[in-house]
Amino acid sequence: MPLSPAGESPAEESPAGESPAGEPPAGEPPAGESHAEESFPDEPTPVDAVPDPRLVVARPDAAHAAIARATAREVAVHEAYDRARNVLRARERRRALTPLARERFSTPGTLDAYAARSMPSWAWGVPLSRRGHLLAVISPTASAITPQIKTALGPTVIVVASWDEQERIRAVTESRQRFDLLSVRVPEPTHEEIVDFARRHPVASTWF
Repeated sequence: MPLSPAGESPAEESPAGESPAGEPPAGEPPAGESHAEESFPDEPTPVDAVPDPRLVVARPDAAHAAIARATAREVAVHEAYDRARNVLRARERRRALTPLARERFSTPGTLDAYAARSMPSWAWGVPLSRRGHLLAVISPTASAITPQIKTALGPTVIVVASWDEQERIRAVTESRQRFDLLSVRVPEPTHEEIVDFARRHPVASTWF
């Protein structure tokens, strides 16, 4: 091989497309640098990396579930207490009204008006009659007045113990409904009586 003027061999030509010896080909990183592709924070997440929500199984938190159960029990206890108190109040109201109502609707000088027991057919009110003729209904429960009971109550008198009770019943009866308000003292049931009744009658709403 011929020598160069300086006595050195000429540089070998690199194959087509390659850089001279010791230099990396164009477009490739220098030796020692990573060939991994760079990722940028603003690049979208690959679809395969997003979990399918249909495959995610929800696991209720045990603490939250326990709190929910405790709350439900507390609400049920309060509701049972309120129902029992309302039942006992209604009973005391009817007991206080019945003697006065009998006097009011009896023949003068007698006590011939007869008070039956509280009946669901009269929305738990006490029917007052004389010789089989209905005279009045004492303190029916407003929430128990159905359309049929509403019609039956229309021609008679409803005896109540307060203005508030009258307005509650008036809201669910016919516009022509007549009322007789008697002033009586209705004792309030004690806490012990309410708790005892609630325990003995879990569904107190059927005992109005």
